[in-house]
Parts: sequence; C-alpha cells; structure tokens
Amino acid sequence: MKQAPKSRTQAEIAELVSLAKSGSDDAFSELLELYGALLETMSIRYSEGLPAEDRRDLRQESAIAFCRALDRFDPAEGVAFGYFAKVCVENRLIDCRRKLATNPSGRAVPLDVDPALPAAEDDPSRYVLERENYLALCERIREALSDYENRIWTLVISGHTPSEIAQSLGVERKSVENAIARVRRKLRKELPPR
Repeated sequence: MKQAPKSRTQAEIAELVSLAKSGSDDAFSELLELYGALLETMSIRYSEGLPAEDRRDLRQESAIAFCRALDRFDPAEGVAFGYFAKVCVENRLIDCRRKLATNPSGRAVPLDVDPALPAAEDDPSRYVLERENYLALCERIREALSDYENRIWTLVISGHTPSEIAQSLGVERKSVENAIARVRRKLRKELPPR
C-alpha cells in the first residue's frame, strides 16, 4: 500500500521547487506526489460532463499548467507554492473549458468508434480501462527514455522551445536538439503507429 506523502513546510517546498527547477527529478517527483491529489481533484471538477477524450486532455492540461507554475514560481513574491500552483492550474482549466464551450465543433471525432457501443463516459469499466492504458503508455515512455531525455520531453510537451529548455537546464541548445531527436527515434521504435 502506498504511503501518503509527508507534509512539508513552505520553506521545504520552496527548496523542492528550487531543486526541481535546477533539474532534480527526485524533487520534481516529490512535488508531483505532494500535489497530485490537488491536480486530480481539479481535473475531475472541471471535466464534469465532458467526453472521456476531453477529460484526458484536461488532466494533461493540469499537469502542463503545474509544470509551468513550477517554472514561474518565485518565493520572493511571498505566495505559497501550493496556492500559486492551484491558481495557475485552475486558470488553465477554466480557459480550456471556455474554449470547449465556444468551439465544440473543434473536438476530434474518432473514426473507428462504433456508435452502437456505449461511450466511455457512460461505461465506468471502459473509463477505467482507458485510464490504465494511458498510465501504461506514460510508464512505457518513461522507461524508454533516460532521465535527461524525460526532462527534455516533459519540457517539450509543456510547450517550451529548445532555446528555452537549454537556458533553463543550463546546457547547449544543440544538446537539447539532439535529445529531442533521440526521444523521437525511441518513441517511434517503442510505440507502434496507430
């Protein structure tokens, strides 16, 4: 049984944020563990009534917003990281819901769905299976990549450019571009085309 994460003081959390910003995977993992329940709760709250695909997208958007909050957090501002991250994630989820409400036709329509089958949101077992498949895919990607490549890939999917990544990690841009190329090769090899 997984233990609940230890509670941390604001000073300890600020130190974890600083370590994560400087590239510590352990610090980043600990922050995700500390705030994972918050991210999941907010994702569920803002995805109520949405199709399964949109719910997955909102979960991903909350994780991306959390990473961006981590990058932008400045303890000198006098705000607790948890509150700052919550506001950033909430604002992003509100923005995503607005976009879905104003452009419902922008949603992707899968071509291989049998209309006779119940939708994932109507079938809890299908939702659980989709969630397990998603988590298994994330795990396969994590295992296929080195720690450095995982860090780079996380920043790439968060919307950072190679120049921004190089600057934040303190490495050459060419190193980042090479890592991105390796990641793409590994993912093509590891993940079959759909």
